[in-house]
Amino acid sequence: MIRLLLDKAGSGKTKKMIDMANDEIGNLKGELVFIDKDNRHIHDLHRSIRLIPANEYEIDSLSNFSGFLCGIISKDYDIEKIYIDDLNKIVSVNCSNIEPCLEELERISQKYEIEIIISATSENEYDASKYGHYSLLGSKPAMTV
Repeated sequence: MIRLLLDKAGSGKTKKMIDMANDEIGNLKGELVFIDKDNRHIHDLHRSIRLIPANEYEIDSLSNFSGFLCGIISKDYDIEKIYIDDLNKIVSVNCSNIEPCLEELERISQKYEIEIIISATSENEYDASKYGHYSLLGSKPAMTV
């Protein structure tokens, strides 16, 4: 399952993602991975959460990101959830062309039975309505897949 947190830049998406991850870590039997553009939030995350700073890897396309994600999954067989903060900056996409990325992440999520929670910057309300078939988090009401 894919869950999306779409909102404007500076709206507190990262803090929401960190709070959600920290709240969930005690309820999981497996691992939780948090992918961020850098490691500046390392002290904000619970010590059991694996933080992966994406800027340390050469991710310049969707196929690179897909391989990167599969590599993370192959290392730890018991990953239950993956948080991806600010997908726009990691994969260099904006909400007008994010759909192929979400489709690929949905495929990976289903194949490996891992829940993926994604935040992305969206400057207009229309973007959220385009992705209503995913579970939307944040200021918009949650919708089921």
